[in-house]
Amino acid sequence: MSQTSQSVETRVETERAKLLQVLEGLDEQQWSLPSLCAGWSVRDLAVHLLMPYEVSVPRFLAMMLRAGFDFNRAADRWATS
Repeated sequence: MSQTSQSVETRVETERAKLLQVLEGLDEQQWSLPSLCAGWSVRDLAVHLLMPYEVSVPRFLAMMLRAGFDFNRAADRWATS
């Protein structure tokens, strides 16, 4: 693995840890607040950020098929369901 790849992976891991720390500190009311993404709560946004870790490739393809291959529609359905 190149030094650049390690640096990117380290940075991503650092940012994930910071995000987790912020999310762990939220109370129920804060989870329900609107995010900067129109129509999404903070909870919906967090669910969206976890999508790549929660959805297998076959499930993602099925979601895309049901959404007419519109990623925004598929992501919205996943995040808000």
